[in-house]
Amino acid sequence: MDALVDRKFQEIAKTTFPDPPRGAEDMRRSLLDDPVRYTDDPLELRDAMITVSFSNDSLAGIMAATPRFLSRHEDVYKKLRRSVLDTVGYEEPTYQQIAGFSYLQQVTNELPTGVGPKSKDSLLVKKGQPLVLSTWVAQRHTKNFGDDAMDIRPERWDDQPVDAPGYLPFLIGPRTCSGRK
Repeated sequence: MDALVDRKFQEIAKTTFPDPPRGAEDMRRSLLDDPVRYTDDPLELRDAMITVSFSNDSLAGIMAATPRFLSRHEDVYKKLRRSVLDTVGYEEPTYQQIAGFSYLQQVTNELPTGVGPKSKDSLLVKKGQPLVLSTWVAQRHTKNFGDDAMDIRPERWDDQPVDAPGYLPFLIGPRTCSGRK
């Protein structure tokens, strides 16, 4: 990532880029083209690009896992399908309609704030140390989600706060998925 950011700064130093014309969807642009207009801090740009990279992984994980779970839970699939059909029928949904699909959000939510005895201590991960994080496992921990944590029950999110310990489908902190509602 550092090399990409450095290359973009070198490119900008050689040229002045005008603001892109409105509606120029066919212009070939880099993901870095807009952020470099607002900062000259390479660390800030690197962190922004890493955040985008991680957010794609978390969203991809949810999108890949959801059909699998729906195929195994016909009742959840039927309820979700009915809620979508009742809202938009067979038309393409608007952004506002998608944002209002509460049951879809609950299904998505179905897919640690810290460590230590009270789950409040920081966890030190040393540079170069491998780290594996399974959001699925975190969200199936009975300590956080009760005895039925392994059951697929989207309705749990009716009264479950999205900042609950173990709730990680979009990650947390500075690497939070850009698609989080």
